[in-house]
Amino acid sequence: MLTVIAEKENIDENNGKILIKDKSDCNHIQNVYRLNVGHELRIIDGEYEYFTEITQISKKEVSVKILEKKRELILINDLNLSIHKKQIVGLAGESGSGKSMTALSIARLLPPHIKEEGQIFLGNTDLTKLKKKALNKIRAEDLSIIFQEPFRALNPLIRAGKQVEEVLKIHTDLSRQERKEKILSIFDEIGLTDGKDKYHAYPHQLSGGINQRIMIAIAAILKPKLLIADEPTTALDVTVQKQILNLMKKLRDKNDTSILLISHDLALASEICDYIYVMYAGQIVESGRVHDIFSLPKHPYTKALLKAIPRVGKKVERLYVIDGAAPRLTDKIRGCAFYPRCNEKSDICMLEQIPLCSLDDGSRVRCIKYTNGDNIN
Repeated sequence: MLTVIAEKENIDENNGKILIKDKSDCNHIQNVYRLNVGHELRIIDGEYEYFTEITQISKKEVSVKILEKKRELILINDLNLSIHKKQIVGLAGESGSGKSMTALSIARLLPPHIKEEGQIFLGNTDLTKLKKKALNKIRAEDLSIIFQEPFRALNPLIRAGKQVEEVLKIHTDLSRQERKEKILSIFDEIGLTDGKDKYHAYPHQLSGGINQRIMIAIAAILKPKLLIADEPTTALDVTVQKQILNLMKKLRDKNDTSILLISHDLALASEICDYIYVMYAGQIVESGRVHDIFSLPKHPYTKALLKAIPRVGKKVERLYVIDGAAPRLTDKIRGCAFYPRCNEKSDICMLEQIPLCSLDDGSRVRCIKYTNGDNIN
């Protein structure tokens, strides 16, 4: 079933029917997904979730009949992250856990129909209170994101150097020559040999590893206080992965930058992180220092992720796989979200929402086994 995330002002609900008036959504429904009258359509507008059936289609409007209407969904819940100066913090979990949505929320880049509640502090500044102009300044100078998949994030029609230069052009008063010199300097810092050639190259002329370095240059050239790296080593071979991780440590040490590393790979995160948060179904299920997470994991999900890491020199007939699949963020969950896949579960896990508990060693865990009056946070 196709899901359309629609702006509230672009849909008109009346007597059990919805009229979609957004041309982009109409185009996707008709031309991209080739849906027609009678097909089912799921619509989310930030307040309600509608399950509908298409009744009429035109070039500018799509009319649907409401089959079911539900209140807004909670996608990310009870999230509390802390990142100190020059600290590298990992946010780990399977795909679909809510990691990238968390990154977009921190940077205030979620679409307007997704509501956010709470506070996001960068230093003493609450980002949720800032207007668009102030936010743009913060995003450029104090907070940057390295997005997933550089081939999708970079503009294929603009030379690599010009894409880095755009940041300097908008946010600094440097001359054209000074901008180019600064770009070639950061290319050298991040290990790009033949910097002038890379400057004039298009993304399709460069390898995945080099394009990822271009993305890092864009994010780091203004020396932000916080750098969010969303799966920065995806689709890269092991050697290049190691180079990217070393580069991030170098940027941390040279620029006093704090880094939030988002990854589905706990082993990779452990190589450079000081502290790790483990996320599942939109919630933090465990957090702690890297050594504690690896030496004494507490949540069954963390244990399963660690068990799934291949061990060098250890022969096994079959690699360990966590049974089942992670729930979607849009699924309604009662009790512990990991219950269907957990091999330590009990009936009580399904009865109520489980709080995040603080333990004596400084770690935190969301598991019924650790819930008691002394350590509930």
